[in-house]
Amino acid sequence: MGLNLCIFTEDQEDEIASVAIGPYSDFGYFRDTIARHLKARDFPVLMTHSDCDGEWTVEQLLELMLELEPLRQFLTLPPEQPRGAFEHTAAYRQDAKSLYNVSTT
Repeated sequence: MGLNLCIFTEDQEDEIASVAIGPYSDFGYFRDTIARHLKARDFPVLMTHSDCDGEWTVEQLLELMLELEPLRQFLTLPPEQPRGAFEHTAAYRQDAKSLYNVSTT
């Protein structure tokens, strides 16, 4: 099973856009990393969201965007090699300069 982020029409009948993120463990690792470096309680929309068939409503999107903004702090942290997640993207982190940035080469 993989994690897929989708945007649906208001009636949820049609998919407007989607992106396959990877295994569920990647989303969990992402949230674990946030909790390790920042205060998890500052990210209630992100941290309490189900990683299994959950959804964010349109009303939650602004709050979610505001929660993601502080992740820019990851620019000042050294890169990490995840264990138990993100194995499929290891090449992207090869030349990473921070926890925030990844190399696309």
